[in-house]
Amino acid sequence: MSLITNTYGALLMGCLTATFLSGMNSLQTILYFRLFPKDSRTVKASVSAVWALDITHTGLVWATLWRYFIVNIGQIPKIDIMPPEIIPGAIIVTTIVTFIVHIFYIQRIFRLSYRNYWISIPILFLALGRVGGAMTTAGVMYPAGRFSVFAASRSEWVLSVGLVLAAVTDVAIMVAMFALLKLNREKSISLDNVIDKLIRYTLEMGTVTALAVLASVIAWFALPHTLIFLGCYVCVEKLYAISFMGSLITRHHHLRQGNDSQNSQVWKTSRGAHLVNMNQDSSVQMKSELPLQDIQVDVSQSIQYDDKASSRF
Repeated sequence: MSLITNTYGALLMGCLTATFLSGMNSLQTILYFRLFPKDSRTVKASVSAVWALDITHTGLVWATLWRYFIVNIGQIPKIDIMPPEIIPGAIIVTTIVTFIVHIFYIQRIFRLSYRNYWISIPILFLALGRVGGAMTTAGVMYPAGRFSVFAASRSEWVLSVGLVLAAVTDVAIMVAMFALLKLNREKSISLDNVIDKLIRYTLEMGTVTALAVLASVIAWFALPHTLIFLGCYVCVEKLYAISFMGSLITRHHHLRQGNDSQNSQVWKTSRGAHLVNMNQDSSVQMKSELPLQDIQVDVSQSIQYDDKASSRF
């Protein structure tokens, strides 16, 4: 592939994909506020923060496109210059959004595990390690100024630390949620279908975010002199935001489906009881409707007198 395809083309495709995902996240956010107006202020504040950060991230992405395609158009050597909108701008925004989403899932794990600190605390440390690794990456890359200078330095491995920790955290959350939901499924009979869908959604979103992060790491080490890794990286924040909003919105469908399954069981139970009552009532009614017959008993007495016996007295 040519230099233009690996740099301008990869960045353009990544930014357009990120913009499309940002539109999906905005649609999910609007839908959330319409479906759940009574949610707690903490959840609403988290949703608003993620939405605002996502819009900010989209603005930084398009500012980067403007720099590459308008300001520096035709100047091939300037492709190597790190845009400040991405480094450190987008890195910081992505780190904050990722941390909010991780804390949200860790809180869910904490509740599902009945306040089990042995499960929640290690995942929390992984999330904090991801934040530290990302901030370190931004602090090391920004002074370098150029991608080639950073790739030639001995600090190149720092880039992988934050991203790998993000993928490990996603896998840990996915495994914990899968195990806890599976355990709750065994305890529940009426909500098996709902829990199965939650398990499938958890596995899908955890896999997507982890693969997106790993794709950025692989692209950086396999093709360090291209911008393919940057095209993958700008989509990471969007996928985390969509995962967060999707998990909140799917509650509406799952709750409604759970209520329908419970109502169907209640209907079956009440219908069975109603049939029993109908049978009992019908038997009583049949007994009450049987015609009563009057029985007349005629008692006749006959007395015979013996004349010979009477003459003795």
